[in-house]
Amino acid sequence: MLNYIWHEVNYPDQAVEENVEGTVYVHFIIEKNGVLTNICVPESINKYLDAEAIRVVKKMLAWNPGKQNGEFVRVKHRIPIKFVLT
Repeated sequence: MLNYIWHEVNYPDQAVEENVEGTVYVHFIIEKNGVLTNICVPESINKYLDAEAIRVVKKMLAWNPGKQNGEFVRVKHRIPIKFVLT
C-alpha cells in the first residue's frame, strides 16, 4: 500500500506555491466485499492536499474485508498520507 501511495500521489501545484506540508488522515469504510466507501478527511490541513489524498485512496483496488466470528464485516479504517516538500 505504501508503495502504491508513493507512486500515485502528486503534490498539488497550489500547495507547493503556498508552501504547505503536513499529514492528511483519510478515513474510510472497508465494506464486506472489500470495496472502500465513505472516503473523507475529517480534519482538513489544506484543501488541495486533502483532495489529492482522497483521489489516491479512491483509486485503490478492493481490500481484504474484515472478519469476525467467521463472517465478513464492515471495518472503519484510517491511513495517513504525508506531504513533504523537498
